[in-house]
Amino acid sequence: MAPWDYALHLDQGRSIWLPAALTIARTGVLSLVGASNALLIAGILFAVAGATLRTWGAAYLSSAVVKDGAMHTAVDGAAHVTGVVADGPYRHLRNPLYLGTWLHTFALALLMPASGAVFAIVLIGVEQLRLIGGEESFLERTVGAPYVAYKGRVPSLWPALKARVAGS
Repeated sequence: MAPWDYALHLDQGRSIWLPAALTIARTGVLSLVGASNALLIAGILFAVAGATLRTWGAAYLSSAVVKDGAMHTAVDGAAHVTGVVADGPYRHLRNPLYLGTWLHTFALALLMPASGAVFAIVLIGVEQLRLIGGEESFLERTVGAPYVAYKGRVPSLWPALKARVAGS
């Protein structure tokens, strides 16, 4: 239970799974079992999509970049900026790792009390938008025009079905 649940006597520690399934079942579209299974499938799809995006995106970055808290650009052996990673998922969206994390959060939110789910989704979303803003500002300063052109063609968080740039 979240700390605010104790103080405000909210949620009683229940996940949103059953209340959401009951709400869906009351519409008459699905039975309670069908609604529960639909939520299970949605949770699995969010988790798999998030894991796929994070794995695919991380595969195009070195492990040193993924694990390091510092910001990086694509550099050659002499530490000259050569551009941005524009291959794999980065041809369809600029931030596959952040979108993957957010999709994971949606999957996990089904298991949280409602207030915790809203708190987690909003907090992670706000933090990721803050990080994206900082990273994009850094890349615009260090890479310059090539990154601005890439940014103009490739969406930030909603993936384009067709690749927006040629592979790097």
